Amino acid sequence: MTLRALLYGKSELSPVFWDVILKWWKSLDDDRGTRARLRRAKTPDEVFVSPDFQRGLRALLAEKAIELDHKEAARLALGIGVLVHAVPPSQDAPAPQTHFARQLAPEDKSQVSTRDPRFRKLLATTEPEPLFLMLRRLVAYLGKQVEYKSLIQGASDWSEETRRDWARHYYVYRTAR
Repeated sequence: MTLRALLYGKSELSPVFWDVILKWWKSLDDDRGTRARLRRAKTPDEVFVSPDFQRGLRALLAEKAIELDHKEAARLALGIGVLVHAVPPSQDAPAPQTHFARQLAPEDKSQVSTRDPRFRKLLATTEPEPLFLMLRRLVAYLGKQVEYKSLIQGASDWSEETRRDWARHYYVYRTAR
Protein backbone atom coordinates (compact mmCIF):
# COMPACT_ATOMS: atom_id res chain seq x y z
CA MET A 1 0.00 0.00 0.00
CA THR A 2 1.30 3.42 -0.93
CA LEU A 3 0.24 6.93 -0.03
CA ARG A 4 -0.72 7.49 -3.65
CA ALA A 5 -3.07 4.49 -3.60
CA LEU A 6 -4.68 5.79 -0.41
CA LEU A 7 -5.05 9.33 -1.78
CA TYR A 8 -6.69 8.31 -5.04
CA GLY A 9 -8.92 5.46 -3.91
CA LYS A 10 -6.79 2.67 -5.34
CA SER A 11 -6.57 0.85 -2.03
CA GLU A 12 -9.29 -0.92 -0.07
CA LEU A 13 -8.12 1.20 2.89
CA SER A 14 -8.74 4.52 1.12
CA PRO A 15 -12.17 5.12 2.70
CA VAL A 16 -10.69 4.34 6.13
CA PHE A 17 -7.77 6.69 5.42
CA TRP A 18 -10.07 9.58 4.50
CA ASP A 19 -12.33 8.87 7.46
CA VAL A 20 -9.38 9.02 9.88
CA ILE A 21 -8.13 12.28 8.30
CA LEU A 22 -11.56 13.90 8.54
CA LYS A 23 -12.22 12.79 12.12
CA TRP A 24 -8.76 13.87 13.22
CA TRP A 25 -9.14 17.26 11.51
CA LYS A 26 -12.54 17.83 13.13
CA SER A 27 -11.14 16.79 16.52
CA LEU A 28 -8.77 19.76 16.37
CA ASP A 29 -11.73 21.98 17.23
CA ASP A 30 -11.61 20.43 20.70
CA ASP A 31 -7.81 20.25 20.79
CA ARG A 32 -6.82 23.79 20.04
CA GLY A 33 -3.30 23.30 21.39
CA THR A 34 -2.50 20.69 18.77
CA ARG A 35 -4.00 22.82 16.02
CA ALA A 36 -2.01 25.86 17.20
CA ARG A 37 1.27 23.93 17.35
CA LEU A 38 0.76 22.53 13.86
CA ARG A 39 -0.23 25.95 12.50
CA ARG A 40 3.01 27.42 13.85
CA ALA A 41 5.06 24.99 11.75
CA LYS A 42 6.94 26.97 9.13
CA THR A 43 7.95 24.02 6.95
CA PRO A 44 6.55 20.61 6.09
CA ASP A 45 9.50 19.08 7.94
CA GLU A 46 8.42 20.84 11.15
CA VAL A 47 4.99 19.25 10.74
CA PHE A 48 6.55 15.86 10.05
CA VAL A 49 8.77 15.85 13.15
CA SER A 50 6.11 17.24 15.46
CA PRO A 51 4.77 14.88 18.15
CA ASP A 52 1.26 15.98 17.16
CA PHE A 53 1.74 14.48 13.70
CA GLN A 54 3.85 11.46 14.70
CA ARG A 55 1.96 10.39 17.84
CA GLY A 56 -1.33 11.89 16.75
CA LEU A 57 -2.36 11.38 13.14
CA ARG A 58 0.23 8.72 12.26
CA ALA A 59 -0.72 6.71 15.33
CA LEU A 60 -4.41 6.91 14.40
CA LEU A 61 -3.61 5.70 10.90
CA ALA A 62 -1.47 2.86 12.30
CA GLU A 63 -4.40 1.75 14.49
CA LYS A 64 -6.34 1.22 11.25
CA ALA A 65 -3.45 -0.77 9.70
CA ILE A 66 -2.32 2.14 7.55
CA GLU A 67 1.45 2.25 7.83
CA LEU A 68 3.34 4.84 5.80
CA ASP A 69 7.10 4.79 5.41
CA HIS A 70 9.01 7.93 6.38
CA LYS A 71 9.14 9.32 2.84
CA GLU A 72 5.39 8.94 2.31
CA ALA A 73 4.60 10.27 5.80
CA ALA A 74 6.75 13.33 5.05
CA ARG A 75 4.74 13.92 1.87
CA LEU A 76 1.49 13.59 3.81
CA ALA A 77 2.81 16.03 6.42
CA LEU A 78 2.90 18.75 3.77
CA GLY A 79 -0.80 18.30 3.04
CA ILE A 80 -1.70 18.05 6.73
CA GLY A 81 0.34 21.16 7.53
CA VAL A 82 -1.74 23.10 5.02
CA LEU A 83 -5.02 21.48 6.07
CA VAL A 84 -4.73 22.63 9.69
CA HIS A 85 -5.06 26.20 8.41
CA ALA A 86 -8.52 25.42 7.03
CA VAL A 87 -11.79 25.09 8.89
CA PRO A 88 -13.27 21.58 9.05
CA PRO A 89 -16.74 21.14 7.55
CA SER A 90 -19.71 21.27 9.89
CA GLN A 91 -23.49 21.29 9.63
CA ASP A 92 -23.43 25.07 9.49
CA ALA A 93 -20.58 25.22 6.97
CA PRO A 94 -20.35 22.10 4.79
CA ALA A 95 -17.18 21.48 2.81
CA PRO A 96 -17.12 22.89 -0.71
CA GLN A 97 -17.87 20.20 -3.26
CA THR A 98 -15.56 21.52 -5.94
CA HIS A 99 -11.87 20.82 -6.51
CA PHE A 100 -9.45 23.07 -4.59
CA ALA A 101 -7.97 24.48 -7.81
CA ARG A 102 -11.47 25.27 -9.11
CA GLN A 103 -12.20 27.15 -5.87
CA LEU A 104 -9.29 29.44 -6.74
CA ALA A 105 -10.64 30.29 -10.20
CA PRO A 106 -12.67 33.47 -10.65
CA GLU A 107 -16.42 33.06 -11.03
CA ASP A 108 -16.63 35.05 -14.27
CA LYS A 109 -15.46 32.77 -17.07
CA SER A 110 -13.92 35.52 -19.17
CA GLN A 111 -12.61 37.67 -16.35
CA VAL A 112 -8.93 38.50 -16.40
CA SER A 113 -8.07 37.89 -12.80
CA THR A 114 -5.38 38.93 -10.38
CA ARG A 115 -5.56 35.29 -9.29
CA ASP A 116 -4.04 34.07 -12.56
CA PRO A 117 -0.43 35.14 -11.81
CA ARG A 118 -0.67 33.58 -8.34
CA PHE A 119 -1.96 30.36 -9.82
CA ARG A 120 0.75 30.27 -12.50
CA LYS A 121 3.35 30.83 -9.77
CA LEU A 122 1.84 27.93 -7.80
CA LEU A 123 2.03 25.66 -10.86
CA ALA A 124 5.69 26.61 -11.41
CA THR A 125 6.58 25.65 -7.84
CA THR A 126 8.40 22.35 -7.52
CA GLU A 127 9.98 22.50 -4.05
CA PRO A 128 8.03 21.46 -0.93
CA GLU A 129 8.70 24.52 1.25
CA PRO A 130 7.53 27.20 -1.22
CA LEU A 131 4.55 24.97 -2.09
CA PHE A 132 3.67 24.69 1.59
CA LEU A 133 3.75 28.48 2.06
CA MET A 134 1.80 29.22 -1.11
CA LEU A 135 -0.93 26.69 -0.31
CA ARG A 136 -1.29 28.05 3.24
CA ARG A 137 -1.78 31.55 1.80
CA LEU A 138 -4.31 30.27 -0.72
CA VAL A 139 -6.29 28.54 2.03
CA ALA A 140 -6.48 31.87 3.86
CA TYR A 141 -7.42 33.59 0.59
CA LEU A 142 -10.39 31.21 0.27
CA GLY A 143 -11.63 32.11 3.74
CA LYS A 144 -10.36 28.79 5.15
CA GLN A 145 -13.22 26.85 3.49
CA VAL A 146 -11.62 24.22 1.26
CA GLU A 147 -12.37 20.94 -0.44
CA TYR A 148 -9.92 18.99 1.68
CA LYS A 149 -9.43 15.83 -0.38
CA SER A 150 -8.13 17.58 -3.50
CA LEU A 151 -6.01 19.87 -1.32
CA ILE A 152 -4.34 16.94 0.48
CA GLN A 153 -4.02 14.93 -2.74
CA GLY A 154 -2.31 17.78 -4.54
CA ALA A 155 -0.09 18.89 -1.67
CA SER A 156 0.99 15.35 -0.82
CA ASP A 157 1.48 14.24 -4.42
CA TRP A 158 2.73 17.43 -6.12
CA SER A 159 4.04 16.29 -9.48
CA GLU A 160 3.84 17.26 -13.13
CA GLU A 161 0.67 15.18 -13.42
CA THR A 162 -0.87 16.94 -10.41
CA ARG A 163 0.01 20.37 -11.78
CA ARG A 164 -1.65 19.49 -15.10
CA ASP A 165 -4.75 18.28 -13.26
CA TRP A 166 -4.95 21.45 -11.17
CA ALA A 167 -4.50 23.60 -14.30
CA ARG A 168 -7.36 21.72 -15.94
CA HIS A 169 -9.61 22.34 -12.92
CA TYR A 170 -8.63 26.01 -12.75
CA TYR A 171 -8.96 26.85 -16.44
CA VAL A 172 -11.64 24.42 -17.68
CA TYR A 173 -14.52 26.86 -17.27
CA ARG A 174 -12.59 29.92 -18.42
CA THR A 175 -12.85 31.59 -21.80
CA ALA A 176 -9.49 32.15 -23.43
CA ARG A 177 -8.25 35.75 -23.54
